[in-house]
Amino acid sequence: MKYNVNSWLIICILLLSLVVRVVGLGGNPTILNRDEAAIGYNALLLAQTGTDEWGKTWPLTLQSFGDYKLIGYPALVSVLFKFFEPSDFLVRVPSAVAGVGTLFVLYLLLSRFTNNKRPPIFFLGLLACTPLFFFYSRIAFEANVALFLFLLFIFWIFRPVDTKTIYYDILAGLLITVAIVTYNTPLLLLPFIIFLLPFIRGLNNSKQWLLITVYLVCISSFFFLTFHTLTEQKQGITIFSDVTTHYNYIQYRNSLSGIEQKFLGNKYYYYFSLILPRFIKSFGPEFLVFRGGSHPWHQLPEWSHLFITQYIFVVV
Repeated sequence: MKYNVNSWLIICILLLSLVVRVVGLGGNPTILNRDEAAIGYNALLLAQTGTDEWGKTWPLTLQSFGDYKLIGYPALVSVLFKFFEPSDFLVRVPSAVAGVGTLFVLYLLLSRFTNNKRPPIFFLGLLACTPLFFFYSRIAFEANVALFLFLLFIFWIFRPVDTKTIYYDILAGLLITVAIVTYNTPLLLLPFIIFLLPFIRGLNNSKQWLLITVYLVCISSFFFLTFHTLTEQKQGITIFSDVTTHYNYIQYRNSLSGIEQKFLGNKYYYYFSLILPRFIKSFGPEFLVFRGGSHPWHQLPEWSHLFITQYIFVVV
């Protein structure tokens, strides 16, 4: 097989991206954070005993350190622990590999919209050095692996229909199933895919979408029902369950009177007034480019999420 200049450039970007994501991976950041430690601990138990820290045999949801985690990422790490000496490095390896895989899948998706290879390659290089993508690949983030799997699912499920579509659908079905048991976001996005698929493949061509649609409906229904414990636990860390926010709401409501209290003092208006400004700020340059968030697990120290050039490209 002959490789042209563009092919070699893509290979070089991906190899360099892999190198900078795995070199020193076990010691930088210096120690596993709480979530990573929980993943590593449960992965070790699964590899050695086939049970989690509560003695449950391969449960879909792992109760750990007061939190619930899905089985996907710990299961991947447990496989690595079967063949290699357990280490912090191995705990982070799936995320690092998924980070590079995500870059390549995004390149493939963008290539579908143009015959010119240069814009997708430029896009690939831009993402490869994005602080957000780089940092998430050096920490054991389940979301990072789930994103890679979900994008692969999108790549295969929305391929042009041909005689091999049934095989693509089988692969896509496996990918979305693993993605769902790795992180909860793919499950939340799946109903939109289910809705779009018949229209994209043609409503009158039901043979090309009926079987995979039924499968997606079944697994989404199954996991929505199965993950109710996880959902209930996650509800405890939202703004709606925050005690301080609730206390501030009471103080705010008591400061109003009459018709003003009835319309402006209701809970829906109060929480909407808190959420909307924060939602808008999450797309602003102060958060994305200059300052970033306050959580040290979510960004490089002293860095934000995007470079100013990337932010400008997005706006344009």
